[in-house]
Amino acid sequence: DNDDILDVVYVASDTTEEQMKGYVPSGWSTIPFEAEEERSKLKRHFGCCASKEVEPLGMKPQDRKFGIPTLILLDSSSGKIVSTGGASDVMKSPRPLDAKKIYDSWVALKTETSSTVLDSTALSTEFPSLAGPFKSGKKLVGLYFAASWCPDCTGVTPVVDEVFRSAVNDGLMDLVYVASDTTEEQMKGYVPSGWSAVPFEAEEERSKLKRHFGCCASKEVGPLGMKPEDRKFGIPTLILLDASSGKVVSTDGVNDVMKASPPDAQKIYDSWIGGAVSS
Repeated sequence: DNDDILDVVYVASDTTEEQMKGYVPSGWSTIPFEAEEERSKLKRHFGCCASKEVEPLGMKPQDRKFGIPTLILLDSSSGKIVSTGGASDVMKSPRPLDAKKIYDSWVALKTETSSTVLDSTALSTEFPSLAGPFKSGKKLVGLYFAASWCPDCTGVTPVVDEVFRSAVNDGLMDLVYVASDTTEEQMKGYVPSGWSAVPFEAEEERSKLKRHFGCCASKEVGPLGMKPEDRKFGIPTLILLDASSGKVVSTDGVNDVMKASPPDAQKIYDSWIGGAVSS
């Protein structure tokens, strides 16, 4: 059934080359075992690894979005993520396996993903709280998904705020807080001054943003009407958008600000602006 539809690339967490070669099925592509840094970069980029690899990879526990096994589907023409739930799709299918049904669902997701990419004007219309930031004349709009009750957010939010308040950020970025707080008081007491925010009472807008970007706390998946595989990112997550086009520059803003202590704001903004230019 896989007639020029899918190429599978094996990204190993095997400890020896012999283990890897004895395990990967014939016909699959693979990242060579000796290309350890390339495999590591892929794992860090997608936040996908075995739990015991987190520290050796220089990741923090909150950076690990997916364990193993995970099958991530990418649109080969654009590189955009179609699904992070490929393994679940395969395993939940009745036996005997209906490969055509699985491929059809993935191809349909690819079409849906391509059709739901919104430019800055469409994003401003769909999400009114973003209209001001997109019209501010700044180069970037940052969406920070977090909550006051989130343990992982505790150490991250002040560092994100430090980078935001840096003198380097002279008209470069507007930051928008997308809350998962349970009360308005929690939200108002947590979001740093100077940030924009989706109003607490705009619950449907916040929910739509979370569904659009696949970003929420694990306990919000069901209430948001999402499936587990729809959740691409947990909290805290900082997503950077090109203010002129609305394109995603980075979904890894938290890692960018947390991987250096103290954070090098100049280097961080340079990488984000560079991403906006290349996008």
